[in-house]
Amino acid sequence: MRNFHKTILTASASVLAVALAAPAFAQDSSTTVDELVVTGIRASLQASVEAKRNAGAVIDVITAEDIGKFPDKNVAESLQRVPGVTIQREFGEGERISVRGTAPTLNRTLLNGHAVATADWFILDQFKASRSFNYLMLPSEIVGKVEVFKSPVADIDEGGVGATVNVHTRNPLDLAPLSISGSVQGVWDEKSDSTDPTASAMLSWHNEAKTFGILGGLIYDKREIRRDGIEVLGYENVTNASGNVTGLPAGQTAVTPSLIGSSYFKQTRERRGANIGVQWSPTDKIDVNLTGLYSKMDADNFNQNYMAWITNKISGLGTPGANFNIQHS
Repeated sequence: MRNFHKTILTASASVLAVALAAPAFAQDSSTTVDELVVTGIRASLQASVEAKRNAGAVIDVITAEDIGKFPDKNVAESLQRVPGVTIQREFGEGERISVRGTAPTLNRTLLNGHAVATADWFILDQFKASRSFNYLMLPSEIVGKVEVFKSPVADIDEGGVGATVNVHTRNPLDLAPLSISGSVQGVWDEKSDSTDPTASAMLSWHNEAKTFGILGGLIYDKREIRRDGIEVLGYENVTNASGNVTGLPAGQTAVTPSLIGSSYFKQTRERRGANIGVQWSPTDKIDVNLTGLYSKMDADNFNQNYMAWITNKISGLGTPGANFNIQHS
């Protein structure tokens, strides 16, 4: 995809060079242009640079170039583009972030400057749900800008040891007087043999004086997930006391897998979300924002595992009639 974009840019530059080399009589001096608007990612990059330049702290900024056009579908995956930020993935999707090697529990996430927390569907991840945030609950369609503060700031709540991430939703006064956008996507998963929909819509309006505006959006996402794999659940030191283990002399200890499992996992994720924003700015010095976000994700899952108890088998080799133990959970 990158090579494709480079080819287009090269072709555009060639056409521009030919146009400049054309004779002067090809230009109509009577034609005037009132306004020239250039669209693309340059404005997004410029906004990010300006935000970093004007900040009184060490920060990194990602700005969406347009509604629903964040660099990645998931906000966490966009944050991995920031220097020093890595993400943790679950079934291929980014969920949590680590900044400068710190654990996800040592990073704080804010939504429009306010603290926000999430719960988790997986019981082992619930131990991480302190200051960490699961970005699966935050659709990228509603995000306009994300700031990563790597140094403390007086007007931001403390608690982010690695960093504090401030997610800004879109403001109606920053958009066109009447802005309507939407997207519909379909994802086909080979493993689960399922085609799942993703849809979003957003409507924004503000008056001609650009002093009052309102914005609303809806998000729906569904995905069928399946995982098949072989996993080793820990190792144990086993001593060959009887000398019956092939290739292992009597009395010698070896590190042996305790359990080897053949896992089958299936999950249905369904996320619904809505956001609203009301902005009132009568003067340049007064700006009042009222924002709200609703996000709910249902994750029904089915998990089974056929396990071979290896250490029990090795320990029972000296017992007559010892058999391989198989457990199903």
